[in-house]
Amino acid sequence: MRENQSRNGRAISLTAIFREYCIHWKALVLACLVLGSALTITDYRSRMAGYQVQAAKAGRVQKSDLEARLSDAEKGDVMRALDLNTHLQERVSYQRQNLVNQLNPYHEEYLEIHYLIGARISSAQLISYLQSADFKSRLAVALFSQVYPKSDSRYVQELIDVRTGTFDELGDVGLTIGVKLTDESLRQKILDSIDAYMEKTYQMTHTDEKETIRVDQELARAQVEGEAFLLQMNQQSQELRARLSDDQSKLYQMYVENRQDIVTKAPEMPQADPRQFAIGLFLGAIADLALLCIYLMFSQTLREPEELQEIWNLPLLGKSMQRQARGVRKLLFSGAAYRYFQGKYADEEQAMADAARQICCSCNLRGIDHLELVPIGKTIEKENRKLLELLSEKGIHMTIRDVEEGNGGCRAGTAVVISVAGRGARYMEIDRALTDLDAAGVDLLGAFYAEA
Repeated sequence: MRENQSRNGRAISLTAIFREYCIHWKALVLACLVLGSALTITDYRSRMAGYQVQAAKAGRVQKSDLEARLSDAEKGDVMRALDLNTHLQERVSYQRQNLVNQLNPYHEEYLEIHYLIGARISSAQLISYLQSADFKSRLAVALFSQVYPKSDSRYVQELIDVRTGTFDELGDVGLTIGVKLTDESLRQKILDSIDAYMEKTYQMTHTDEKETIRVDQELARAQVEGEAFLLQMNQQSQELRARLSDDQSKLYQMYVENRQDIVTKAPEMPQADPRQFAIGLFLGAIADLALLCIYLMFSQTLREPEELQEIWNLPLLGKSMQRQARGVRKLLFSGAAYRYFQGKYADEEQAMADAARQICCSCNLRGIDHLELVPIGKTIEKENRKLLELLSEKGIHMTIRDVEEGNGGCRAGTAVVISVAGRGARYMEIDRALTDLDAAGVDLLGAFYAEA
């Protein structure tokens, strides 16, 4: 049950991933470089295509050429955008020049100037005229010339409020002129200007003046509605201009600036973006890690974590055997183990020759010309046969025991090399085999790693 679970991917560890990376690192690094280069080239081609389109349109363009090139419907879109922009600019100009928009409707300062209309000059005709729009307009012109010369008399008229009525308990008729203060520093100028106009025209001087604070709900609503309308118009103008083509945008710019031609500069030549290459390397590294995990999930070499370390870390296994006096002097590995432990080369023939040379050295030092190969687990027969041929060439006869035969039948004093299977042997099998060989009294030279 534990073996099935480990083969389903539960035993994936950093050690196993690192081992596979050391084996296949060239292909994995190449995949990262290819992906990074592909992203960089794709991004560069995309930006180069846009550059070529813009570069083809660069240069001086005449207004008449654009008008002849565009259809009536396209020119109609340009004119609608132009009309909307003109109307928008007029509204912006009104917002900037209108003095009413400079007021705070929730804290509106009002200067009230009171005039007494005596019985000598009082008449129904005069009072009616003072309440008319003509009087308010003339008063605004006088105030505009003295106080607001940079504005417009129409806007100044909106600041003035004129009322007539009973002035005191005696029943005398009075005139109250109210002026909205856009700036406190203009208070005296406004008072002097209105006094001079009333004195010159009607021989009237003010009897009293005072400032009041009002809340003008209508003004607040008008300001909010004006800002909302201006924002809506600006948004519509931007949307309409965004739908214009490149030629339409150029014609629109000519209309706005009142020009007969326009010069478009060529864009800068795009360069390769190193960020795309870095992104490709990062994505390639993630893909490599995913591929290694998938490979290990379906690989039959997986073991439980503690068994994985024991079966793969053969040098530690050899040291453990030496401490237990089991006579393992040197561990001999095949090509797959060389790739993992040495990390120098992955040539199988060179690894096999090196293993045969080490076995020959051990045999020559001890005067041995015959030995037996005991397989532990399901080892690969090709590597065992290759080792047999290499040793035969060097004058050492080796007998390969049958896997089914096991370790039985080994005589005392026989020189033995064990063949460890990476995908079939477990640490318990190795330990049991070594125990049997020790009990038989064999001379154990070392272990040959046969990747199955």
